Amino acid sequence: MKRACLSGMAALLLFALSACQAADKEPQDPETIVIHEPTADELTEPDSVTDEDALTEPVQTYQDVYYQAVADSIGDVRVYSLVYLDEDEIPELVMLNRELDLYSIYTVRDDGLFCMVDSVAAVELVYYEHTGMFHEFWRFNGGGDEGDYGRFFWRVSADETITEETPCLMQDEYHALYTQDGVPTGNGDYTYIYQGEHVDEQTYQELLSGFGVADDGGRSFTENAVGKEEMLALLSK
Repeated sequence: MKRACLSGMAALLLFALSACQAADKEPQDPETIVIHEPTADELTEPDSVTDEDALTEPVQTYQDVYYQAVADSIGDVRVYSLVYLDEDEIPELVMLNRELDLYSIYTVRDDGLFCMVDSVAAVELVYYEHTGMFHEFWRFNGGGDEGDYGRFFWRVSADETITEETPCLMQDEYHALYTQDGVPTGNGDYTYIYQGEHVDEQTYQELLSGFGVADDGGRSFTENAVGKEEMLALLSK
C-alpha cells in the first residue's frame, strides 16, 4: 500500500481569571458585631448553585459522531455502511469513494471520531466480524489457474491508522505456471507470508484461525452500503 495518512488533533484550553474587590464600608463597633452561627439544617442544605455547576454536557453517542462525519463528507460518489469490525459493540463507519475505490473506516474513541483506515485503494475489502481483521483481494492476468491472485491481511489498532504505507500483517499468493511456449499448465505455486517471513501452509492456516478468520471468506464492507441521505436518516433514528 502506498499512501500516507496524516491526521492530527489540537486541544485548546481556556482559563478565565476573575478578581473581586470589596466596597469601602464604615468601620463597625466591635461590640455591635453579631456573629451568626449556622444551624444544623443550614449546614446540611445542598448548594443548588454548586449542584447546577457540576452538571456536565451529555456524552455524544456514536450516532452523533458519525452523523457529523457523514454530513461533512464531500462527493456524490460516496457510499456508507456500518459494520462490526473490532471487538466492541460500537459499529464502525465505512466510507467508500466509488470513483477512486478509496476506503476509509472510522470508529469512536474518547467521544470523538477516530480514523482506523484512511483512503486505502482497493477493488474490494473484506472483513471478519469482531476480529479487527480485514483483507484486500487482488488478481493479475485474470486470476484463476492462468493468472495470479492473493490476499493482503491487516488488523486494525486502537491507536494507529492503517494507510497505504502500512505493511500488511500476513498475505497469501498464487502464481500460475506456464510452459516455455507461454501456455498455462493449470498448476501454480502458493506462497504464505506472516510479518514478512515465509511460513508453510499449515502454520499460516493456524495463524488465520487464531486471529478469528473463518473459512467463510468474510463479508464485504459495502454489502449493506447506502447513499448519504439514507445514512443520515439511519443515524438520526
